[in-house]
Amino acid sequence: MKFEYKTIKIARSVIYKSKNDPTVNADKVEELEQALNELGSEGWELIGMIQPQGFLGLGDEGLCIFKRLVK
Repeated sequence: MKFEYKTIKIARSVIYKSKNDPTVNADKVEELEQALNELGSEGWELIGMIQPQGFLGLGDEGLCIFKRLVK
């Protein structure tokens, strides 16, 4: 079997309103869910996420890693 991989960056603000306000940004989460569903319908499977640890552990972007079978 052969796989191909895709990565996308997700800004912290997509999930949380701000660094100082850790409440969930519901509208952005819905947009993210739609994007993930679209990738899933194209055969991409989310296999991992990386959250960089910036100053005081506050990274600004996460990285989503996807794979799918090469036909």
